[in-house]
Amino acid sequence: MKAFDNSFEPEVGKYYLVQCARYKHAYLEDVDVCTVPVIGEAHNDKQFGVNEDHYHIDGRFTTRKENNLFNINGGYTNAIIGVNTTKFVRVFIEIVYEKRKCKRTTTGILPPRHAKAYWDWRSSMTGKKVKDGICPHRGVKMHDKGDVLVCPLHGLVACKKKNEIIELESL
Repeated sequence: MKAFDNSFEPEVGKYYLVQCARYKHAYLEDVDVCTVPVIGEAHNDKQFGVNEDHYHIDGRFTTRKENNLFNINGGYTNAIIGVNTTKFVRVFIEIVYEKRKCKRTTTGILPPRHAKAYWDWRSSMTGKKVKDGICPHRGVKMHDKGDVLVCPLHGLVACKKKNEIIELESL
């Protein structure tokens, strides 16, 4: 089975070989090492205050147990797995690949409304040009959702007619 590469949107109900982060709990020695599906590469988001390298949890492939653990509701979470940092409760070990069933089309990237720096950054992306369906933020292939393209990494939305990032309310 070929590893899933995020260049297309997976089909709900099908199995894929997906990238998962092995991690452990930072403070509890007796907690087992676990895995959770993640999307994209490790990166930081200094533009909205996340200076530490991290992975985003991919809500399309999470289990019911992971949904409860990471407070994922409908595929959305603001939880991340930190890399080379002690700032986060969950400590990254390595990337592994696991066969996972696609449960939904939402990737899970949705910070809370009170994350002002994120929402200000997102607004600042409005009008940025999208070329060949590639998100201008991190160069990720955006998914076709009819009249719009959606970035699976940070959820930016682009108008296909204008080839530019739009505000969510513009939908």
